[in-house]
Amino acid sequence: MPERGAREAIDRATGRRAHRRHNRRGAATVELALCLPVLLTTGLALIEIVNLVSVQARLQAAAYESTRLATRPTTSSATAATSAQVKAYCQGLLTQLGISGGSVTLTPSDLTAAPPQTIVTVAISAPWKQNSPTSFLVPSSLSLSSQATLIVE
Repeated sequence: MPERGAREAIDRATGRRAHRRHNRRGAATVELALCLPVLLTTGLALIEIVNLVSVQARLQAAAYESTRLATRPTTSSATAATSAQVKAYCQGLLTQLGISGGSVTLTPSDLTAAPPQTIVTVAISAPWKQNSPTSFLVPSSLSLSSQATLIVE
C-alpha cells in the first residue's frame, strides 16, 4: 500500500479526489430534492392547522362573551340585553377578532320574555374559506362553528 504522499500524488494524477467531491455534491443535491418537498409540505400544513385552531378559539371566545351579555340580569345600573343587542355585540366581536362571514344564532330567539334559570345558547358559524389565507390542507368548503351555553341569572 503506497504511503500518504504517494496516494495524494496518484489521486492528483488520476483526478480521483475531484471525482469523489463531485459525486458527494450530486448526492447532496439528490437528498435536497427528495427532502425539500416533504419539509415544505409539513411546514405549510402546520401553519394551516395552527390557523384553524386560532380561528376556532376566536369563535369560542366570541360565543362565550355574547352569551355572558345575553344572560346578564337587569340591575339598577343596567338593563338586560335584547336579542338584537346580543347579535350586534357578537358581530362586533367577530369583526374585532378578524372573523369574516360569521353568522350568529341565539336560542331562545326572544330574550325579553326569558325568565331566570332559562338556558341561553349562542351559536356561531363561519366559513373557513373566508378566514384562511390558504386552503392547502383543510378543504375550503369547511364551516367552523362554536357555541356557548349559560343560564339567565
